[in-house]
Amino acid sequence: MNKKLRKIPFEVQAMMKRNEFWEIIFYIHKNKISTYKSICDEFRVNEGLIDDIVQLLSLHHMHIEVTNTNSDKTIELVQAPIVEVNIPLVNWIALQTSLNDREIELPQVAIEGINQQLKTEIVRLEDYDLEKIYQRNEKIFQELNGQNINKYLLDKIEEGIENKIALSIKKNDAITVEVFPHKLVFLQDDLNLICENVKERTLMALKIDKIYGITFSLELNYSQNFADAQIEDFISAIRGVDDSEIRLVLKIYDLSLDFLNPKYIYMKDPCIIENIRGERIWAATLDNSKSMLDWLDTIIDRVEIVEPYSVEEELLRHRKKINKKKAA
Repeated sequence: MNKKLRKIPFEVQAMMKRNEFWEIIFYIHKNKISTYKSICDEFRVNEGLIDDIVQLLSLHHMHIEVTNTNSDKTIELVQAPIVEVNIPLVNWIALQTSLNDREIELPQVAIEGINQQLKTEIVRLEDYDLEKIYQRNEKIFQELNGQNINKYLLDKIEEGIENKIALSIKKNDAITVEVFPHKLVFLQDDLNLICENVKERTLMALKIDKIYGITFSLELNYSQNFADAQIEDFISAIRGVDDSEIRLVLKIYDLSLDFLNPKYIYMKDPCIIENIRGERIWAATLDNSKSMLDWLDTIIDRVEIVEPYSVEEELLRHRKKINKKKAA
């Protein structure tokens, strides 16, 4: 079975690791008719995740209709196929025994028998073979790119940061850690939560893609142990290991400056000056990474790269790669 699961796209695997993913699926299946608002309120997720789940269920031959009703959306599960699986009696007895009494440990011969029969049934039920479903719809999962999957986790983290609430975080390695959140930042293109380990009272960086569950630890009366300057030094120290920091200098043509504060890109010592020609020059120290290039790509018609010149060359190569992918 594991061999099959490894071929499921990363974006889908990431969803399947979330408790909310399964809770929402069974919620939709049980209620038949539900609304986006009811799901958002019940599971504290964003609408993007619900869109992805509805799309996944539709690919799995579930007839789902989504209609706009006032300021909300209604999900109606019109039809959900019933899958009939043929299992030999000996395997069925072993499976019942395992389900009825978790303390009974089945012998290897029984486990292998059940697994082999399930693999046989997956081949027989070709229309419901997960691997083939994802292969047929590969482009859809490439477009997902994980943004909506992580969005509801980020919403919880940002709420914790804004309200100074400690978080209980479940990681993919089955370890739970309680933290006090400070910032969400990209470190060499991996989105990280910069936080304090409540137990050890030390700073740490947690990769978001290693997190699969978050709850608020409202009962913890934890006081912030590190000042903002210490947190900034911690981020710079991590980036210093890879020697990835650069001082980016831009000439600004747009009167608005909002675009100079991209989300999750940490900038150290940003400043703006006006030279003798009346030109506005902006500078900041940041991570020389794909995330930086993605951001520059969105604002390049409003700025000019002054230093370092190598960034302009990197951006040109980056844009060629993007255009090549779009054309493919």
